[in-house]
Amino acid sequence: MELLYLYIDQYRNTFKEQEFNFSSELRFKYNKSIHEFRVERNEMYIPHFFRHSQAQKSSAGTINNITGIIGKNGAGKTTILDFIKDNFVEGAGGLVEHAIVVTRDHNGQGYIHCYKELKIESGNWDDASFRLQAPIYYTELGNIHSMPMSHIMPDTSVIFFSTIFDAKQEREWSGMRNISTNYLVKDAMRRLADTEVMGPGHSETELYRRAEIKRQLHFIRRNQKYGYELPFQMPERAIVIARPIDAFQAVGDRYKNKVIYSFNKLLNKINTWLRDMKAKANGTDSVKIYFFSTVVYAFFHELMTYYMDWIPEEEMSIDLEKLNENNPDHHVKILNLLTLIHSNLVIQEYKNGDLLLWMERIKELVELLNICIRPDNIVGDTFHLPVLPNDTTSTITILDILNAHLKATVFTSFLDFDWRDLSSGQKALLSTYARFYSITDEQSMANNLHLEKNILILIDEGELYLHPEWQKRYLNSLIEYLPQIYTNRNIQIIMTSNSPVIISDLPKSHLIFIDKTDKGCQVIDGLLENKQTFAANIHTLFSDAFFMDTGLIGEFANQKILALINQINSLPSEALYKQSSDIEILIGQIGEPVLRSKLSSMLKDKIGPYQEREQHNQQLIDIILKMQLEIQELKKRIPPQ
Repeated sequence: MELLYLYIDQYRNTFKEQEFNFSSELRFKYNKSIHEFRVERNEMYIPHFFRHSQAQKSSAGTINNITGIIGKNGAGKTTILDFIKDNFVEGAGGLVEHAIVVTRDHNGQGYIHCYKELKIESGNWDDASFRLQAPIYYTELGNIHSMPMSHIMPDTSVIFFSTIFDAKQEREWSGMRNISTNYLVKDAMRRLADTEVMGPGHSETELYRRAEIKRQLHFIRRNQKYGYELPFQMPERAIVIARPIDAFQAVGDRYKNKVIYSFNKLLNKINTWLRDMKAKANGTDSVKIYFFSTVVYAFFHELMTYYMDWIPEEEMSIDLEKLNENNPDHHVKILNLLTLIHSNLVIQEYKNGDLLLWMERIKELVELLNICIRPDNIVGDTFHLPVLPNDTTSTITILDILNAHLKATVFTSFLDFDWRDLSSGQKALLSTYARFYSITDEQSMANNLHLEKNILILIDEGELYLHPEWQKRYLNSLIEYLPQIYTNRNIQIIMTSNSPVIISDLPKSHLIFIDKTDKGCQVIDGLLENKQTFAANIHTLFSDAFFMDTGLIGEFANQKILALINQINSLPSEALYKQSSDIEILIGQIGEPVLRSKLSSMLKDKIGPYQEREQHNQQLIDIILKMQLEIQELKKRIPPQ
C-alpha cells in the first residue's frame, strides 16, 4: 500500500489544517470550509523515475516513490514521521487523529479514509477521468477506533531509520521495524534483559556499540557473497583492543567483610604474578599476556560484583609458582589458573551449570586469543584480524573473536573492536547499510519478523554526520541498494532533511516544504520564485531564503563584517586612517570577492580625502626640509667676514 496524501486537522499543537502530498503523480486538495476534495494530475509526472538505469535482477524490489520533507529546525519535519508511526502502523492502535488519508494498492486502486468529523461532500475524486485502474472511492469512518488497521495500510511494513541520538523514546510495533539509534541503544539493553540477569555494570552505549559492530560484520560477510556496489572500499581488517578492567574496584566499601578480604589477598597475588609474567615476556608473548590478563581481571570483577555467594570464606590455596614450573605456555598457565579457582569456589547445585558454562566460554576465548595473536598482526598492544576468512593466513575472523567475547561476557565488556582506515563518514554509511540489511528476510528468519509485500521507509535526516561529498551520493546509494536487499517488494521512501545537497536529487513535485511562521508550522508551495530543485546547483538552493534567510556566511563572520562596516562609517577619517593597515588585512581575508571589493571601496572613500591632504602636507613638509638643507649648504660656502 502506498501513502499518497495526508490532511491533518490538528496534531501536537504543531500542525493545524495542513495537507501533505506524498504523490508526484497526483495532487490532492481538501477545502474544509466547503467540504470539497479534489484530485489533479501532475502533468510533469515521470513514471518509474527512481528505477535505476543499471540492469537489475528480476527479483529486485521497486522504488515507487521518494518524498523529501524539507524545513528548518523546529518546523515539524520529524513530527510528520511521528504521525505516520502513531497512526498507520499495524499494532500502534489505528488512526486516532482527525485526518484524511489517501492510499493506493499495488493494483492502482485508491482509497480515501476520512475521519467522520471531516466531511467530504463534493469534488472530483470519483471522476472516471481519474486515470487509475479503478476510481478512488470514499470511505466515511464511523467509529474510528473499531476500524481494522488493515483498512489504512494493509500488507505494508514500516521501517524507521535515523542516526540521531537525543534520548527520544522510540517504540517498535508489529508492523514497524525500528532501526533508529534512539531505539537500538535501548533495544540492546532490552534484549539482554530478556535473556540474562540484569546488573548495574551494564552500559547501554557499550551494548549498542557491540550490537552495531556485529550488524556491520554480518553485512560485510553477506556483501562478499553478493557484491553490492558501495560508495567506499569495504574494510578488510578490524582491530581488537583490550580494555583492562579494574578488578579491585569491585571490592569497594560494600565488601569489607571476611570473604572479600581473603579473596582480595589472592587477587593481589595473581596481579603480581601476571605483571611479572608480562615483564619477562617480549614481542608476541607480551601482547598475549596483556590480553590474557584482561580476561582474568574481567572474570574477577564479574565474580566479586555479581556472584559473591560463590566465593568461600577461607583463603584459597593456589600455588602460583607451581603453575609457572609445570606450564611453559602462557595461555596454559591462565587456563590452569581459572580451573583451580573454579575448583575452589562454593557452588550450589542449581548454579553449577551456569558457572561451568561461563568458565568454558572464558577458556575458549583464551584459546582463541592464543591462536590468532601473531607477530604479523600486532600493532602496539592491539592486534587486527581479517573481516572475512583468508586462506593464506588464518580462517579466524574478527566475527569469531566478537562472538567468543560476547559469550564470555556476563555484564562488563572487556574487548573493544574498531575498523582500520575508515573515516567517520564511511562508518556512518557502513552503519546505514548494515542496519537496513539486518531486517532483511535472510536476517529475520529466526524471529519470523518478515517484511510485507509493501515497505514504507521513513528516514529522519539520514544524511546527518556525513561530509557534503558523501551527502551527494547518499540518495543514489539508497536507490541502488534497497531494491537489492528488499527483493520482490514495493518500496516507498519518505525522508526529512535540512540539506539542499539532498534536495538537488529530487524534483520539486517530490518535495514538501515546511516553514515555521508566527501562525505555526505550515506547508508552503515551494521555493521562492518557483525554482526547480532537481539537478539544481547546490549554491543556488542554499541562496534561497527558505534555507538561509540571514545570508550565506557564518554568524561569526557576519558579525565581524557588520562591526567592520560600523567602524568604517562611524570613525572620523583621521582615526580611521591610523587603523587602515589593520582594517585592510581583515578585508583581505574575506573570500567573497564582491563583498571584499565593496568594503575596500568604502574604506578608500572614507579615508581618501584625508589621505590626500596628508600626502599633500607631507609633500610640503618634504619641500621645506629640502629648502632648509639647501640653506644650510649655502651658509657653509659663504666665507666668514
